[in-house]
Amino acid sequence: MATPATGNRPTPERIFNTLNAYQQAAALKTAIEWTCSPRLEPARIPRRRSPAKTGAAEKGVRVLCDYLTIQGFLTKENGRYALTQESALFLDRKSPACLASMVGFLGGEELRDNFEFLTQAVRKGGSVWVRR
Repeated sequence: MATPATGNRPTPERIFNTLNAYQQAAALKTAIEWTCSPRLEPARIPRRRSPAKTGAAEKGVRVLCDYLTIQGFLTKENGRYALTQESALFLDRKSPACLASMVGFLGGEELRDNFEFLTQAVRKGGSVWVRR
């Protein structure tokens, strides 16, 4: 995520970052749900594993891992991915500081879907609660 420029010159970075935040949230939610399962050890994500062993297509895993590397959640060296220090502390279920279980609430469909109707809630002057 880009950092807004300091100083007096305005930049659109915060606007772009905010409008694209859903992409980052979706990618991180997917990674937490997938890598924190018994199918794959979260601390080391190998370059190649068969779909039968991981339950996911190799290309899909690679694209997700590359995106998470760009976002600073993973590192990549010699075709191998690893958690950053921050990700290892807060996203590895073996860590006592793990926050991965929050994905069910903060990344859940019910909460997310209610933000999809925020414009209607503002117009109405109250919530537009969506029930599944």
